[in-house]
Amino acid sequence: MPKKSGVIDERDKKILRELEKDARQTDSSIAKKIRLSKQVTNYRIQQMRKLGIINNFYTVVNVGNLGLTTYYVFIQLEKVTKEKEENIIKKINSLDKVGWLISCIGKWDIILNVNESSVLNFEKTLNQIIKICEPNLYDHKFTILSEAEHIGYKFLGSKNYKPLYQGERDKSLKLDVTDERILRILSQNARIDSINLSKKIKMPLHILNYRMKKLIKSGIIEGFKPKLNINKLGYQWHLLLIKTDFVNEEERKKLIDFCRYHKNTYYVTSTIGDYNLMLDLHIKLTDELIEIKKELQDKFPNLIKAYESVMVVEEFKIDYIPKGITTTALLFDLDGTLVNTEKFDGKLLKKVLKSYGLKSDEKFRGHSLEDYISKVTQDKKLQKKVKNDFISQYKLVLKNIQIEVNNELLRYLKLGLSPLVALVTANNKQLTRQILTKTGLSKYFEIIITCEDVKYQKPDPAPYIKALKELNVAPENCIVFEDSEVGMKSAKAAGIKNIRKVAY
Repeated sequence: MPKKSGVIDERDKKILRELEKDARQTDSSIAKKIRLSKQVTNYRIQQMRKLGIINNFYTVVNVGNLGLTTYYVFIQLEKVTKEKEENIIKKINSLDKVGWLISCIGKWDIILNVNESSVLNFEKTLNQIIKICEPNLYDHKFTILSEAEHIGYKFLGSKNYKPLYQGERDKSLKLDVTDERILRILSQNARIDSINLSKKIKMPLHILNYRMKKLIKSGIIEGFKPKLNINKLGYQWHLLLIKTDFVNEEERKKLIDFCRYHKNTYYVTSTIGDYNLMLDLHIKLTDELIEIKKELQDKFPNLIKAYESVMVVEEFKIDYIPKGITTTALLFDLDGTLVNTEKFDGKLLKKVLKSYGLKSDEKFRGHSLEDYISKVTQDKKLQKKVKNDFISQYKLVLKNIQIEVNNELLRYLKLGLSPLVALVTANNKQLTRQILTKTGLSKYFEIIITCEDVKYQKPDPAPYIKALKELNVAPENCIVFEDSEVGMKSAKAAGIKNIRKVAY
């Protein structure tokens, strides 16, 4: 069993080698291959997790296949206290588009990567990072990933390595919200069993397995890996940042091959910018780093122009799934937008109010029933009577009329331009369900937000904020369709800028 000191034995290494091949292997499968019992295998894995040798199990995703580009950002700080640096790292870590974040000793204090769909979006994120670091920012640089190979932990003694590829590809695939949910769970818990995963995302097991195979076959999921704390095993993690001179493709391949097969290499990353090559190295002594530098200079004297190295102190984040990687979300209001109910619901409400000796000059459009009635009368008991009476009569009206649907928006929905479609209505659940059933619109929505799902109603941003959270999408990746000023104010207050006014 693993010793208290954290040093692993040969059996532990065999387990880790199998986890390196595929971290989603079951305990039974690993046990069979290494000739241990399932119970002993499970115990050893749990002990290595308890001792902090295994930090977690994560999923390697090729974001290039999702149309995203990876940027590495290097930050040098000045006049910064330990507390201030920790605060800077915490704020950077909270940014959705940051996929990897480490602190270092050397020229660079912080290194991170950002996955973005455009240069403009990267510029915005970079400006956020710079603002977080000011006034302690001394210098910063960035490079663009062209391709990378995840080699593996060579000190485990595996003879056959199958590198995992990351980088931009010719194809750009689209995810739907369910695929994103699968990836998001797997990104930080690659060993979650399929049964529990299917329960979490509320999907039948056979459909989940089909989607998983599709994600792997398409090259979105490259593999499943354990993340080890190599310091516990007596190793240091260094990054060697190399600037190469202009070389032809053949010379570059020779350099990459040398790095790929070097005994200390864990990761090989080719980049465009101030550095052209970044090597993740696992070494026991700093002297080994000096020897590696000499090897590179001796073998490639005309290629290696300059290099810098940093020692990784701590890894704070590794998450390949940035927020909002699915296609643009479409958010629809219901009454007066998708369906023309407002031609009779306002009249009906005035009629009900009149029967109780109440009236209002404000239009009902865009408001929730409860909010509207509360503005007409402060009497709680009377509010309840008016509400119940209106709903009761509204149900009868809906049964006996043909609800007019906005054909232009219906065609938009039928095109299936986005798998992320939400309904954000001020109506209650019961009436919303009745309208959607009668019009056949239910099948188009991934989520439905009604007045019963939030504490505050339109024009408060709460309904749209809840929709953004449930869809796990950023405001800039949304299009809202609204008919009322009340609804548009709500969407705008939630940070959504792309708002289209619809009216009958």
